[in-house]
Amino acid sequence: MKVRLTPQALATGLLAFAPLAMAFVRRSSTLLLAATALASIVSARGQIRENWRAARFDPALLAGLALLAFWAAVTLFWSPLPARGLKQLAFDFMLPVAAGLVLLTQPRQAPSDRTLVWLLVPLALAGALVAVQLFFQLRIEAFFNAKESHNELWRFNMIVVTLALFLPALMMAMRRIPLMAASTALLIILAVTLSQSASAKMAVIAGLFAYALFRTLPRRLSLVMTAAMLFVLLALQPWQGRLIEQGFAAAGKTEILFPSAKERIVIWKASGAMALHALPWGTGMGSSDAVSETPFAKAMPPELSIGLRQTHAHDAFLNVLMELGLPGLIGMGLVVFGLLRMASRLPTLIYAPAMSLLVQVVVIDLISHGAWQAWWFTAIMLGVLALRTWASDQPQPR
Repeated sequence: MKVRLTPQALATGLLAFAPLAMAFVRRSSTLLLAATALASIVSARGQIRENWRAARFDPALLAGLALLAFWAAVTLFWSPLPARGLKQLAFDFMLPVAAGLVLLTQPRQAPSDRTLVWLLVPLALAGALVAVQLFFQLRIEAFFNAKESHNELWRFNMIVVTLALFLPALMMAMRRIPLMAASTALLIILAVTLSQSASAKMAVIAGLFAYALFRTLPRRLSLVMTAAMLFVLLALQPWQGRLIEQGFAAAGKTEILFPSAKERIVIWKASGAMALHALPWGTGMGSSDAVSETPFAKAMPPELSIGLRQTHAHDAFLNVLMELGLPGLIGMGLVVFGLLRMASRLPTLIYAPAMSLLVQVVVIDLISHGAWQAWWFTAIMLGVLALRTWASDQPQPR
């Protein structure tokens, strides 16, 4: 009997296999996402246009993504590191985003309880495997790569952040198989707790808080509050580091800032100053590694300019603003607007988990890394795909 790999089956297989694969090879997720998307296109040949129309992505979301990609390509003409910028644009941004959108266009079917269990078992194993490695301070991946060190436990940060983004989907799964879903969630939280990733820990806390908040507040009020918060955050990006520093100083709590937090503030202050200096067009895609050598950076006080000697701004929004300037800010605003408008049309049972996932992404973007990270865009797409798949037994607009 010939078994046909339908797009739905391919997406289900990706969700089951990707987290477990990352527990062994942390950068495997993007390759798996791209391969699954390609197989899905082949499987759904002849229906691509109909599936795209049926997906009904918000026009503002698509316009924002297109603007970011287009302007990033334009800035390569003045970027001091055009080869690096091209790689980030093509492979770190466009590849995982395009692959994720392809998978999100595929028709959905409500998973059976058996299928849901089949999805949760490898996710639980991934959480348990990561937790065991962290507890015993051992990296299995190092056995496959001689250049890796067995005790570099910070390298688990990628997988625990990815696992954290599955929690909103697990909240939906708890409605059908509560014990299995809750056990999986606890294993993920255990792995996050044992890890060195402050971003993953913040994402778990923020996600749980947001889930409770969005289940309690009226939808219109919560959407207005979220939109106001996000657009204010975008507008304040150049001054974020200075505002946070002054806030802690005014409260007399500067001493509670741990060393990495103080380093973040210096990076944000320096990157914010560079972003304002480079307006309106930005320093160029992929330029973060070179901005410390510009005349403007060299004119900064040494204690501030050291914040530019990083590979990125440790804040994805600020990273985009610095490199892509005003068009980048507009693109991010369109993406936020499109996501919120799509969220406003979600059924009640899906709304709170979806907004919880959005809050997790924003929190990690604000404090963790730069904008152009293939594994991070893949993690977002896996979180969205999991939520979409596990909540597909609920009626959703098409």
